[in-house]
Amino acid sequence: MRFVCLFLAGAGMLGAQVVEGSVSNSVTRLGVSDVQVRLQRVRSIPGIGVPTETEQVSEAQQEPYEALTEVSGKFRIEGVKDGKYNVTWFREGYFALRSVTAPVEVKAGDPLELDLKMTPLGRVTGRVLDGKDHPVSGAKLELSSGTGGAQTRIADDDGQFAIDNVGSGTFTLMAYAPEEWDPPEPVDGKKQAWAATYYPGIIHADSAGRIFIAPGGEVTGLEIKLLAVLVRRVSGVVLGPDGKPVQAAEVRLTRSQGRQANLQSTTTDKDGKFELAVVDGTYRVSGQMTDEEATLHTETEVLVSGKDVSEVELRLKAPFKIHGKLSYDPPRPPDTKTRTSIFLTEGAGPGVISMSNATVEGDTFTLPAIYAGTYTLLASEPEPPYYLASVRVSGQDGMAGPVYLGSGNDPAEIVFRAGGGAVSGNVEDCHGGAVELIPVQENLRGMVPKFDRCDAVGHFTVQAVRPGDYYALAVAPLQGAPVALVTLLRQATKVTVREGETTRVDLKAVKVGGQ
Repeated sequence: MRFVCLFLAGAGMLGAQVVEGSVSNSVTRLGVSDVQVRLQRVRSIPGIGVPTETEQVSEAQQEPYEALTEVSGKFRIEGVKDGKYNVTWFREGYFALRSVTAPVEVKAGDPLELDLKMTPLGRVTGRVLDGKDHPVSGAKLELSSGTGGAQTRIADDDGQFAIDNVGSGTFTLMAYAPEEWDPPEPVDGKKQAWAATYYPGIIHADSAGRIFIAPGGEVTGLEIKLLAVLVRRVSGVVLGPDGKPVQAAEVRLTRSQGRQANLQSTTTDKDGKFELAVVDGTYRVSGQMTDEEATLHTETEVLVSGKDVSEVELRLKAPFKIHGKLSYDPPRPPDTKTRTSIFLTEGAGPGVISMSNATVEGDTFTLPAIYAGTYTLLASEPEPPYYLASVRVSGQDGMAGPVYLGSGNDPAEIVFRAGGGAVSGNVEDCHGGAVELIPVQENLRGMVPKFDRCDAVGHFTVQAVRPGDYYALAVAPLQGAPVALVTLLRQATKVTVREGETTRVDLKAVKVGGQ
């Protein structure tokens, strides 16, 4: 999703104590109507300081002030009492990332002007069929961006589905047969089962079709055909930290990508052994037990493709935390309030198995407890002029690819650098679309994308870009057909960004489906 900003201008003072402003679409830059804008009085925290006479407000005075924007996106709230307020704004179909901002102060004087931004959300529609092209009523759909979270829907009686309020970016779409469905007919006396199937009809996550959704875009006509596959076996042993078999350890099976609900679970026998029945696909097999000190855990990825998988070894380990620091080059002014999100994703393959957000305090951060394994550590880029320059974890280059983290002794450092390069040019047939820079290096695509909207003559400039290779892609604001990222990249232009330089590139808006 795109980061959106709250711009506060001219908090002057006038006796009318008016708060006014506008809400605009961050893509089209036009005003957004029917947005609910709310001012909520900041209440003093009991036990911290003594509230002044002005701060000692009644319950009635703590009721929020509200207004709806007009067709032009403008709003006006009159009669606002002096004080500090949190500002929120909402409308169905749009996204305001910073829905709760730092408090604004209202004082007697000129009106307080607010300039609020929202990003339009998209929509995905399609249907689910079985192997005989019959609609699958009650099929479960899951749309995932691979950066945490997923949207789910249930297909109707005709196998049709619609997923609204979708952020922009690249997604995978997966369908599951209803749990009450009968299994497919056996083949040569061997049992079959319905496999979780990626769009357009693929079992393995690595080959799944990628769907690109522009801000406010609509992708329609997607069709997924569920696949029937033979039942296989996954077996192995759970070992403790001392290498000895563990009896009664819990073993769970989840899908490596997409929905993380348990598919199966079992416990180990007296020899630490286990066995699970699965269909072809990629899975996470985890082992866990709790002793007197901590919960020991481990997991591994297993690919089941055409045969049983045996001799899986799960060695239990204790959890640990990763600590790190943020550096800015050059240093930020002391009063700068730059926000950034730091996230750790598990696994070396496409998509995200799990994601942990760091606790940031000043220029240091701490990640929640994790277990030894392969991870990608990245951070969202702050606003210009800074860009994400480097990530170091235990001496490893975190921006070169996934790194192995084995203990809490692995220090991390994330460096933001001012400057970077820029990409500027013109887009033919842009028609109000946007230009996005997509890193050639796939593991960097989890960062907040760099993009700029074309102006009235098709010109764009993307600033504070990390030096490196990118695909420059111009996309119209609305898409009316299924789009896979690999298809779009074939129409993109590869550009190299260098420190302190502006790379010129002229683009043509991609043609998709019936456009």
